[in-house]
Amino acid sequence: MCEAMPDAGVARRGRWPRTLYGRLVLVLVGGMLLAQLLTGTIWFDVRYDQVNEVPARVAGVEIGRWLSTLEAMPLPAGSKAVQVRPGFEARPIAAPDPVPQAFRDATIERAIADAIAVQIGAPRTVHLQHVALHDDHGREARVAAVFGARSPEARYELQLADAQGRWWQVSIRTGQAGMHLQSTRATAEYVLRIYGLRMGLILLLSLWVVHWLVRPPGRLSEAAEALGRDVNSPPLDIDGPREVRRAADAFNRMQSKLLAEFDSREQLLAAVSHDLRSPLTRLRLRAERIDDPALRARIDSDIVQMQSITDSILDFFQGRAGAPALEPVDLDALLVAIAADLTETGAEVHIDGRGRIVVPA
Repeated sequence: MCEAMPDAGVARRGRWPRTLYGRLVLVLVGGMLLAQLLTGTIWFDVRYDQVNEVPARVAGVEIGRWLSTLEAMPLPAGSKAVQVRPGFEARPIAAPDPVPQAFRDATIERAIADAIAVQIGAPRTVHLQHVALHDDHGREARVAAVFGARSPEARYELQLADAQGRWWQVSIRTGQAGMHLQSTRATAEYVLRIYGLRMGLILLLSLWVVHWLVRPPGRLSEAAEALGRDVNSPPLDIDGPREVRRAADAFNRMQSKLLAEFDSREQLLAAVSHDLRSPLTRLRLRAERIDDPALRARIDSDIVQMQSITDSILDFFQGRAGAPALEPVDLDALLVAIAADLTETGAEVHIDGRGRIVVPA
């Protein structure tokens, strides 16, 4: 047996909230969260620079001292790699081999170059190629070193030129010079203040703003439901933004047109039902002259049924707002009309005198 497959469009729509309120909240909060995550990368860059500030300057000072010593003596031919200390090695190279630099490492490169210039009294060309951060356990882990390590270390791979124009490939690993960072506390404060407090405020503000935005459409929906129950329900207040005012005005105009259409139909039906009374009266009088009792009974039954229908229509419209108002009745005119109806049936009717009586409505 074949089973109906669910419509893909319905399935996709099912992932969204069903209400306009929910969709607006999702869009606003989702957009603000995305923006907050993007701005969070800025804080990561700031924190990254803070973690590298001391190691970069210490590395610059050590490299500057080494360069001062190196430049003060002639370099022997065939020089090989030099280990200045454990974690600080240098080797001569024929020419620089620039490596594309990460955008966040430019600040570190300037810090190292500035420290070297201060140490030797003159600037030197420095190309920072790679930065590696190590956590408290000596493992290379950039995120852990930035967010959780108390004494993170940094290893820098760079190329620099000495005063004689000779190029050196340098690898140096330095720490925080005995200081301890409060990375965990800083991270906790950032998460609490930025992602906790701010996102809570954003959520509350979004809920309030969305509630304020969807209130006019909500009133329009309630008015439509009220109109379905009672066409004479009160019209909408025309206020709020321009689009909402236009929608409310269009809704009120539609309600006015419906009321006018219903009133015209009601008046037509009431007039037709009222005008049918005279023909029914004549039919009833003519039926009385039928000799066949069975035929007369059937005709009387049909006349009674038609009279009941017209009476119910008139009673219904007389009880509704906007029904035609009652009018006074001139008894003399009424008697003349009845006499004319009876005359049409063959009866001889004479009216003697006039009462000049008008029955008020």
